Amino acid sequence: MSHASVWFIFVLASAALIGCGQGFQGKIRPASEFNSSSGYCCVYGGGGGGPSAAPRANLVDNSGFEADFAGWEDWGSSTITTVGKNSGNKAVRITGTGGRGQEVIYRLQTGGTYVLKVFARVASTSDSAYVGVRYFDAGNATMGDQRVRINTTAFTEYSVRFQVPLSVSSAKIYVYKDSASATPVDADDFTLTMVEAPVNPPMRSAVANPNGYQPLSPGNGWTLVMNEEFTAASLNAGIWNVGYWFNYTINNELQAYRPENVQVGTGTMRLLAERRATTTTWGEGMNYASGAVTTRNKFTFTFGVVEARMKLPKGRGLHTAFWLLPNGKRSPPQIDILESLGHQPNVARFNYAYMDDNGVAHAQPMSAAQTDYSADFHTYTLQWLPDAMSYYIDGVLVGVYRGDFILRDPAYLILNLAVGGDEAGSPDGSTAFPQALDVDYIRIWQKPL
Repeated sequence: MSHASVWFIFVLASAALIGCGQGFQGKIRPASEFNSSSGYCCVYGGGGGGPSAAPRANLVDNSGFEADFAGWEDWGSSTITTVGKNSGNKAVRITGTGGRGQEVIYRLQTGGTYVLKVFARVASTSDSAYVGVRYFDAGNATMGDQRVRINTTAFTEYSVRFQVPLSVSSAKIYVYKDSASATPVDADDFTLTMVEAPVNPPMRSAVANPNGYQPLSPGNGWTLVMNEEFTAASLNAGIWNVGYWFNYTINNELQAYRPENVQVGTGTMRLLAERRATTTTWGEGMNYASGAVTTRNKFTFTFGVVEARMKLPKGRGLHTAFWLLPNGKRSPPQIDILESLGHQPNVARFNYAYMDDNGVAHAQPMSAAQTDYSADFHTYTLQWLPDAMSYYIDGVLVGVYRGDFILRDPAYLILNLAVGGDEAGSPDGSTAFPQALDVDYIRIWQKPL
């Protein structure tokens, strides 16, 4: 924790979760493990205890600090105030660097949608103070953050709506002051409630077969509208563009996307990354060459199922991306069907980025860590519906996004293998070249909605 930040955090799930049932430890419980019609299965308390007798509307203990700091950890520089309160007799006041935190172990439903509400105020609008939720993976690395800024000098109710990703190991709701100034931030009356139970539409079932994948059943209403098998000697020019359509480098990447680095004709499409001096299509010199394809202005679709069977590259400095953008518009919105960093070959990542009605950008990151995805081919699938986006690997559901801002415009496909960049970092001596992203097929199904 930076000394410049003041965190006021509740831990929603941790590596020491107390299970509602036997044998469940160390992650948020998948929605498939719940059979309660109430939409809740929660555990309360710090570090011990059993299931609560019944679910309750507010999942925060001592939410108004009427019991002072009972259950709250002391991180310094915070006090109980009786003048800076919204209701009742007390509230918390954060000044300078420090605060109070409470570890409360919840059994949240992955895929469930929750609303965090806090009454808060700042003494100075020049201070940076926020309320939000942050997601963490099993290694306690941040996966994403949703927050709103506290910018009123009178008590105002701030609200954050969020959906718990299926892949997270913990999530923390918080209010914090991101400055060391002595001007206070007051917070009171925390509430955390579930507003939507998970809906994980079963597009297919996982059935044991050589690929661990059960394809869509014939006659179930889905129509195959794209089936690219890459058996011809060249790409179908009626569908595919080679390279990007803009003339600049993004994300500090190190490659030039070259036509010769997109190879087909052997039953696969290969995007080949090489360490060699080359130039971009606009004449900029680069030390790496790689491949990218898009269907921009040639093939778009709205809602459906898109799937690719791919074998991913491995090595530091490599960034695979299989994604959708709305035709004729800039990101966000953006649907990342799959992203993979070469130095983390056992982690498949997914994300939905969007703008809300106020022009604020949000992201819904998810990930799955199941196997070395560079060792063999696997299927990566998105089911994109008006009310949900569901992500699958080898036919097994690994993530769901449900919300009010699902993309509803025609979108096109992008598939690229980047070298370097802000997320992947630069290749080093351990990175063997050439590397390849091999694509067995890309298929899209649609049906009337």
